[in-house]
Amino acid sequence: MQHHFDADIAMQYGMLEAVIINHLEYWIEHNEKNEKNFYDGRYWTFNSMRAFTEVFPYASEKQIRNAIKHLEDTGILIVGNYNKSQYDRTKWYTFSDFGKSILLKGQMDTAKRANGSDQEGPMEMSKKENGSDQEGKMEVPEKANPNCQKGEPIPDNIPDNTIAQNSVCAKEQKFNQTEAFEQFYQAYPRKKSKDAARRRWDKLKVTPALFAEIMQGLERAKKQKEWQDIQFIQYPATWLNSGGWKDEPDAPQQPQPPASEQKQNTQSVSDELARRRKMAGVDL
Repeated sequence: MQHHFDADIAMQYGMLEAVIINHLEYWIEHNEKNEKNFYDGRYWTFNSMRAFTEVFPYASEKQIRNAIKHLEDTGILIVGNYNKSQYDRTKWYTFSDFGKSILLKGQMDTAKRANGSDQEGPMEMSKKENGSDQEGKMEVPEKANPNCQKGEPIPDNIPDNTIAQNSVCAKEQKFNQTEAFEQFYQAYPRKKSKDAARRRWDKLKVTPALFAEIMQGLERAKKQKEWQDIQFIQYPATWLNSGGWKDEPDAPQQPQPPASEQKQNTQSVSDELARRRKMAGVDL
C-alpha cells in the first residue's frame, strides 16, 4: 500500500496531517462524483478511529486523533455526524473553504489516492472490481474481509497489486477563476454587489497561492469582533480592493477592572502614602 501527500502541506501542518488530507480528499472527491453523502451544502466522508488505524498502520490511534484535531483547529477540516443511528459516534469529515483553498494552492495530484477505507457511500464500484454490490455502502464483503461489520467503515484489504491495477488515472487540477471566486463569495458573510466583486477579483489576477492567502485572511477577519455585526462588514468588492486579507487580527484587549475596584485601588494608594508620611514625621 502506498500513501501520498503534498510536501508543502506536510512542512506547514505535519506529515501525518498531509497524508490524512490526501486520503480524505480522495474519498470526498468520489462522493461528489457519485453524488453521495451530501449534507449542509458539502460532500462528506467518514471513518471510525479504529478503521483509521488500519488504514495508517504506522501511526497510533492517539497520533491520528491528534492530527485530525490539529486539522480541525487550524480550520482545514470540518467534523460532523450524519449517522442514521443516534448511537453511532463515527465522525464525518469534509474540507472548509480554507481547506479547499489549501488543496487548490498545492495543485494536489489525485492519482493513487486509494489509501484505503471502504465506507458508506464514497463510491460505487462494479462487482467485477471489488467482488460485491456495495449498494452505496462502503462495506467490504465478508468473503473479502472477515472483520467486516455492518454499518462500520472497514479498510480495504485488497492486495497492493490489485489496487495498482484499479488505481485512478492521473489528472491535473486546473485553477478555475470562476469556481475560486464563487467559493470566496459563498464564504464571505455580506453578499452584496457580486458583479463589482467579480470585476475586482479579475483585476487581481488571482493565482492559487493568492487564493489561499485571501481565504486564510477571510477566516481571520470573520473572527474579529466588528465582523460579528453584518452592518460593519465591508462589501466584498471593497474588501478585495483594500487588500483586506492582509489585515492582521486585532490584539486582544485587556479587561478593565470594575469601577469599584479602581476606586478601592486608588484609596489604597492614598492610605499607603499617608502612612509613609506619618512614619517620616511629615505633617499632613
